[in-house]
Amino acid sequence: DEDRACDWFSPSEDVSEQYIRNVELFHSLNGFDTLIARIALPPLLNLTAVQMLLRPLIRVKEVLKKAVLQAYVRRVEQALTAYVQALSDESLKAEDRKTIADLHKSLDALFDHARLPDGALLLDRLRLALALKCL
Repeated sequence: DEDRACDWFSPSEDVSEQYIRNVELFHSLNGFDTLIARIALPPLLNLTAVQMLLRPLIRVKEVLKKAVLQAYVRRVEQALTAYVQALSDESLKAEDRKTIADLHKSLDALFDHARLPDGALLLDRLRLALALKCL
C-alpha cells in the first residue's frame, strides 16, 4: 500500500503522513477524476462552482508527483475547454470580473506548478475562449 502511494506522491517533510493518507484515499476513490469530470457535465455550473471543484486539486498540487499532476492538469484543460464551448454567452456575461480573475489566478497556479511543456499555450487558449464568449 505504501509503495502505491509513492507512485503518486512526492515526499515532503512539511506534510504530515495523515495528510498524505487522506489525499491518497481521495485519489483512490477517484475523487479528483470525479471533480474534473463534473466540470463539463450538464447542468453546467457557474464559474464559482467550477473553481470550487478545482480547489482540492489546487490545494494538493505540491504533494503530487509532477507526472501525476500533469495528467490531471491535462484533464482539467480538456474539461474546461468543453465547459467553455457548452457555456451560453448569456451565462458567462452574468459572471462578475472578480470571479473570472480568480479562476484565471487559480489556473495559473495549477498550470505553473505542473510545468507542462505546452502549459502556457493551453492556458492562453482557455483564456481566449473565455474572452470570446464574453464579447
